[in-house]
Amino acid sequence: MASYHFVEQQLGLCLALSSVSAVAAEFVTFPIDITKTRLQLQGEMGVSSSCGAKGAFETTLGIVQEEGFGGLYRGLSPALLRHAFYTSIRITTYEQLRNALQHGGGDNASVSEKAFIGGTSGMIAQVDSSSRQSVTYFCCCF
Repeated sequence: MASYHFVEQQLGLCLALSSVSAVAAEFVTFPIDITKTRLQLQGEMGVSSSCGAKGAFETTLGIVQEEGFGGLYRGLSPALLRHAFYTSIRITTYEQLRNALQHGGGDNASVSEKAFIGGTSGMIAQVDSSSRQSVTYFCCCF
């Protein structure tokens, strides 16, 4: 019984720490993602260099000048929610599957086993994340 309690604590700790790390990473990298998205939209709209096409640095400065610093974080809340759940589920599922398939207590799983575990944990997390994203979209847009 004590072993089960220890595993339960480790599972909760893994979920919590991976969720916190995912939120921190998303918060730091979100301005880069916003800039990338704006550059992609600029390219899809067919803006040529003579018409004011910008690079990444100019695009970031333009966002800050036109929308303020907060413009770099517009849409952050849904992204944080998605990553907090998706990443924590993916990492925790990967750890649990890897531990269940370990041979002899060591970390000597083959590359194909690790690829299977990674793909499986990613699919499980994506299914959960997709359903959660649909609910978030519905709540925010209707």
